[in-house]
Amino acid sequence: CSMRLTDYVDSYALSHDIRPATLEQYRVTANVLNRWRGKPVDVEELGDDMVNRFLRDIGSTSKPHTVASKKRQILAIWRSAAEDGYCAQPKRIRAVKLPETKRETWTAEQARKLVESLEKIRGRMPQSEIETGLALSALVRVAWDTGMRRSDIFRLERTHAEHDGWLEIVQRKTGRLVLCRLSPATRKVILRTFDQWACPRRLIWPGGPSVVRRLTALIADLAEDLGLPCYRQPF
Repeated sequence: CSMRLTDYVDSYALSHDIRPATLEQYRVTANVLNRWRGKPVDVEELGDDMVNRFLRDIGSTSKPHTVASKKRQILAIWRSAAEDGYCAQPKRIRAVKLPETKRETWTAEQARKLVESLEKIRGRMPQSEIETGLALSALVRVAWDTGMRRSDIFRLERTHAEHDGWLEIVQRKTGRLVLCRLSPATRKVILRTFDQWACPRRLIWPGGPSVVRRLTALIADLAEDLGLPCYRQPF
């Protein structure tokens, strides 16, 4: 029996451990393919010729990284559907050439200048009453020490800054276990945010998405004032 591609995406999510955000990306890609095709696509229709023409056509209006992402998502769904017996496995799918991207970096001296400037900011954050300058400095220091994604950094707790500073973190995006270490100076700044005036808490930076946006915007504003490159990009 036939099955719509969009329906199979939901079935795929039931049998695979994927994040809600990833499932939503798969749904978006399935709908993009539907619009390109001009009608809802059935899983049985997936084939080299159709998918290659789809990638070629969207490549004329989309960035290479977007096309590559759509290709990965379609192939994941397609291979699963083939294993379930709905269609044949993909054979020859066109490559997507990705241009090299320029890496923007900060030197240790630039990062040091930034954290020193951040620590001069006075006042306390709404609700949590954490000292703003220390919270911002700790955030940049953790990013510098670990290289972790922002989504992983904001999950850190006070206990991560205690003991020897070694962290075993399962990345939210990849599911991989990574090992990294906070420097003594970074741990000291983090623990200073847990003073007697701040509200009791478990997370180093509590408050959810609104706090993430506020803190990263404050860092970006000061980095711009200091003339640091790529100041608006998530660290």
